[in-house]
Amino acid sequence: EGIKAVLAGGNLTADGRIDDFVHPVIKANGQITEIALTEVKKFLSRNFPAFPKNLDFSGKADLEISVSGEATQPNVSGTAVLRGANFSHPSAFRPAKRIVGPLKFNNNTLIIEELMMDWGSSSIKLKGTVDDLASFKTNFEYLVSPLDVSDIGEFFLSQTGYKIFGAGDATGKIHGTLEKLVVEGVAKVPSGRFETPISKNSPSTFKFPFTDLNSPFSFSSKVLTISKASAKFFEGVFETSGKVFLAEKPVKFSFDSKLQGVGVQAFLSANTSLKNVLSGNVDVTFQTSGDTTGLDSLEGNSTILMKSGRYQAPPVAAEIFSALNAPNLSSGELKGLTGNFVFKNGKMNSKDLIFKSDSGSISFEGTVGLDTSLSGKALVNLQRDVCQQSQLLKQLIGDQSSLEIPVGVKGSILSPSLDLRIDKMLKKVAERKIKEALIDAVTGKSSSEEAQNASGTSSASLNLPTKSVEKDLKKALEKTINKELGKILGVPPSKIASAPVQETQEPQPVASAPSPAPEPKSPEKQIKQEIKKIGKNLKKLFKF
Repeated sequence: EGIKAVLAGGNLTADGRIDDFVHPVIKANGQITEIALTEVKKFLSRNFPAFPKNLDFSGKADLEISVSGEATQPNVSGTAVLRGANFSHPSAFRPAKRIVGPLKFNNNTLIIEELMMDWGSSSIKLKGTVDDLASFKTNFEYLVSPLDVSDIGEFFLSQTGYKIFGAGDATGKIHGTLEKLVVEGVAKVPSGRFETPISKNSPSTFKFPFTDLNSPFSFSSKVLTISKASAKFFEGVFETSGKVFLAEKPVKFSFDSKLQGVGVQAFLSANTSLKNVLSGNVDVTFQTSGDTTGLDSLEGNSTILMKSGRYQAPPVAAEIFSALNAPNLSSGELKGLTGNFVFKNGKMNSKDLIFKSDSGSISFEGTVGLDTSLSGKALVNLQRDVCQQSQLLKQLIGDQSSLEIPVGVKGSILSPSLDLRIDKMLKKVAERKIKEALIDAVTGKSSSEEAQNASGTSSASLNLPTKSVEKDLKKALEKTINKELGKILGVPPSKIASAPVQETQEPQPVASAPSPAPEPKSPEKQIKQEIKKIGKNLKKLFKF
């Protein structure tokens, strides 16, 4: 009775007895104050070969212990109160510190009633059991409050350029051995912000503020799995599932995400100087993989859909319509925006991006860089009534129902450079009009119409070509015209714009006395004579 000693750095007070010295039986109770947990770890390592070698703990604890049974295999039980203990294992990435609270133990099991600890700046409440002290098989429930998202982001994303800010809480379970530990739960963050660098060496970042983050997750083998996380995001909703490979250097990730009803103007206001160029809500899906060196590491696919909105002189549109002398068309109501993208090396490549409005549409095929660079081809399509607002567009559209204008685009979204060949388009318009006029002159279309109106005679009575003959004649004339115009303009005949062949309706014949028709000149000779007369004027006309 009243045994006192120093044991494992603590002060031992014990009472007990031993019966039957041949087969000793022990019954004892004791208290150890401020026992050194490092010594406890040494004891467990010596007596339990399967005890994890990379598990470490330190600090002080007060123990109450009972020992009973055969001395060779005694039953041990008791309670412990941890006083600022520390715990570390590679599966936890960094130590849990300042662990306080009571626990119970016996030969095989550790029962945690409630432990409080700090993991970085986050505070954790833990309860549950360790069912096998040798392998340290865990079965815990936890509450993290506060969950310091900013601190966690700094720990995992330091020196990457990626940042995350916010605070909230998390609840869940921990199970498995330390070597195969699984952490499951749900994290909730009322508000926060995520920042992503464009590239490893770029100071520029995209900012994504969010609210009401709800993120189910699991963590095992240093892989964080996100399952259907959701948050409010630029007036819309963001949903994502994916994996983060925390053991990789740099940290790698892959996600399948969906954005619904995201406010374009809100995004532009937070990340660009183009705050008012586009407004409306957009739906986006993307499947991407990358790493924490920057957004230029992204690879994957994306779709975009915007049903309605408004555009206010975005730089590319402003440059195009300024060159077409129709600056008023650079702003208006957006009737649709759709497209598919492929991400590669910091570029978004698209073959089918199209903007629609009341005025027409602009389609784009090419690349848009995350650094705002541009390279590709646009096709502007305008309706006839819209073209009447500009003298230049009126000339270009002529008698067509719509006008297509190809435009090369380079430079950047903020400062685009256009390849817009207005001179070539005007040449084609002039060529078409001249050819139509020449064909009409040679086939006698204009003079025959005047004669018919004056005398009431038919084309048949005037001995003019029938429809089928006229069609064949126009084809032959067009070939000759192309050849002669090519000589004057200095371009191959194949480059000359084709004039549409219009079939004329023959009026019903009116009985009258036929008059002899003059012997027609050779169409080819007549064309050459007409072109020769206006050759000088044509050369002047095409000097734009």
